[in-house]
Amino acid sequence: MCSSDLEDIRRALAAGPKDVAVLGEGPDGHIAAYMCLFDLYGNPSLILRTHNERTIEAQSGAILWWLLVTVGVTGLVLVGALALVIQVTVVGRLRHLLHEMASIAGRGSSEGLRTHVTGRDEIGDVAAGVNAMLDRLEAAAAQRVRLEEAVSEQERLAEEAFRQLDEGLIVVDADEVCTATNPAALQILGVRSDDVIGHPLRSVLPVLRPADDLSRSAGEEYFEVGTRAVAVSRSSGGGGARLSVVTLRDRKSTRLNSSH
Repeated sequence: MCSSDLEDIRRALAAGPKDVAVLGEGPDGHIAAYMCLFDLYGNPSLILRTHNERTIEAQSGAILWWLLVTVGVTGLVLVGALALVIQVTVVGRLRHLLHEMASIAGRGSSEGLRTHVTGRDEIGDVAAGVNAMLDRLEAAAAQRVRLEEAVSEQERLAEEAFRQLDEGLIVVDADEVCTATNPAALQILGVRSDDVIGHPLRSVLPVLRPADDLSRSAGEEYFEVGTRAVAVSRSSGGGGARLSVVTLRDRKSTRLNSSH
């Protein structure tokens, strides 16, 4: 402390009451307390000085620093906890749902396969919608199998009836090419299946000769095949039909209507 400061303190102590201390600030910013001691004659003889740190200010700074640290750590903990909650309740469930959907798609069939993600939020609604869609697909697949079986059975019955008919039938396409025939037609024509299927109709029927004593009636043409009189009728093929049927029958047999 410089001498001028000391003189100021001495004068302040001398002017004031004898038992009062004077507070001041030291050169390093600490708090200094001064008190004057007097001799037996009442004259100032000694000045006492105490030097203390500003503990309140230091404590305030420390408290503020720890408060900031606590707030920062608490914020990090909350952010981590929130991220964990999102991971468990949202991201993890979404990944599980996507994995199950990919597994179902990879198997090529949804029969008996369902997602197991549940909940009352949007993710649970998506999973429920996926399961409902799989239910509908499974029902549609079962219905398709039943329809295919029914169609297959109908085709089998139609093919069997086609083969068992007494009348001869030849199916021709739009290009007048024979695509199918039944055993009765082959028997009437006296040819083999290879001589009819895949050949133009003109190359199959011209072998027939019109019977001299028969006439055309109701769209039928009568031909003589060996000793047999054969009636030949043909569907009109109208309405954009791609296939038509040529019917061969004995003249005395019951008439068979043409079909498309």
